Amino acid sequence: MNSKGVNGMLKRMAALMFIMIFAVVLSACGGEEASSEGENNREEAPQQQQENADVPGVTADKIRIADIDALSGPASYVGTASTAGFHDYMSIVNKEGGVKGRQIEIVDIDHAGDPGKAVAGVNQALNRENVLTLWVGTSAGAVAVADHVERQKVPTMVISPTTTIYDPPKRYLFTVGAPYTIEAARAADFLVNDLVKGNKDAKIAWVGMDEASGQTMHEGAKKALEAYGYQFVTEQFIQRGGTDVSSQMLNIKQSGAEYVMMGTLTKEGAAVLLEAEKLGLDVTFIGSSFVTTDVEMFKLAGEHYLDKFYGAWPINFWDDNDPVIQQVIEAAKANGNEKFVEIKSPFYLFGALTAYIMAEAIENADELTREGLIAGYEKLNNFKMEGFVDSINYSPKQRIPMTKERIVKVVKQGDSYTLQQVSEFKEPEHIDKLGLPWME
Repeated sequence: MNSKGVNGMLKRMAALMFIMIFAVVLSACGGEEASSEGENNREEAPQQQQENADVPGVTADKIRIADIDALSGPASYVGTASTAGFHDYMSIVNKEGGVKGRQIEIVDIDHAGDPGKAVAGVNQALNRENVLTLWVGTSAGAVAVADHVERQKVPTMVISPTTTIYDPPKRYLFTVGAPYTIEAARAADFLVNDLVKGNKDAKIAWVGMDEASGQTMHEGAKKALEAYGYQFVTEQFIQRGGTDVSSQMLNIKQSGAEYVMMGTLTKEGAAVLLEAEKLGLDVTFIGSSFVTTDVEMFKLAGEHYLDKFYGAWPINFWDDNDPVIQQVIEAAKANGNEKFVEIKSPFYLFGALTAYIMAEAIENADELTREGLIAGYEKLNNFKMEGFVDSINYSPKQRIPMTKERIVKVVKQGDSYTLQQVSEFKEPEHIDKLGLPWME
């Protein structure tokens, strides 16, 4: 190879080495910059994860919740009241700064009391509305969606103290109030100890709904009475919407019953009282749950049995000087929902109570995710409340938080009706006979 060729080769090799060295230097500088950027990213990661993670219904400033309730149809007197209570309590929460620095945004979906529409409402909430959690109103709606929300793994609150909701306990399903079995058993305690007073010849009848709510009340009442050594002389059942109860009440009259335990809803209960008056029944009625002990029932039925009606009731009422209920009353007036205050709707109070519990569960969640919300509910164990009741208990086995009931009377107050306490909050004497899952 001649000298000219060698010199050319050397020049090319030098140029190549220069390029390689430049590339290494550039890479080192870029790597240092990338490393510095990575450290900054890691420092910002927690905040970005909280604000940008793919958590349904959660943004930097909002938490979205779906309210699926009977806003139309025959059960709308329940659904519109409970929805108003839910909204009004959440308006208090938002006014005080929200939960975890976020405002609560509620999406209302009408299931019209139709189980199929309740399931469709859940699908709409999850697939189109982008919500963190659900609230489903009415017992029919709750029973319809129970297995579906469990499969979807979405925490859901319901107002349905029926056995199928909490036994066996479902991970993603929570309810409010006390089990209907406990309510009815507490009513049976009062009947036996304060009215019958140990008279073993007393004749006791049952009339209730032929659906999940009434069947669960019947179960609790029957087990409690059997523990005392009593049995119903007749058991009568009513279909939802059934206002012709003449045959049922005639059977009760022919049984010679002196006491009638009721497991009805408002309109059906009013029909029972009206037919009993028509037949001239001289009996005392005992309401087996909060839905039976409804002041609205006497607006429909009149006052004939007002002095001979007692009922079980699981929370404080409108006139109990409860500080949280007083706040809710002011919110109702501010939001145009004062009509529910005027009629003293029990369903409105339970809607507000549901919102209270849900807000506390979100606040107690370490992680603002659906699984974190489950843990938030389970932290509400022996949780001291500021209103409605003294305390509540949730746990992996207990998905319904109350076990104490008091006995009340419905009394006239001006042009309306209210509840008057007869006995203090207590657990049923034979609570161990009710087969509650957290007591096994």
